[in-house]
Amino acid sequence: MNNNKIISLADAPGLPAAVTAFYDRYRERITGIKTVEQRNNILSEMQQDFERKVRQEPQDRDKLSEVYQLLKRKCWEVST
Repeated sequence: MNNNKIISLADAPGLPAAVTAFYDRYRERITGIKTVEQRNNILSEMQQDFERKVRQEPQDRDKLSEVYQLLKRKCWEVST
């Protein structure tokens, strides 16, 4: 299930610190997905974390959303 695809920050350049921290929290975990259950758990946790971060850092909403969408896409790529 895991294709070991590296998630690059080049896919989402110029990020504020809060957005980079969100990105860093999930990128390695996503590349290690081996089961559907792992993917679903990460997606669920990431959604909750995204919503929390947007409430905490509303000025970064657009960048957080871009990175969240990128990470979701990568999550599905490595798990198919």
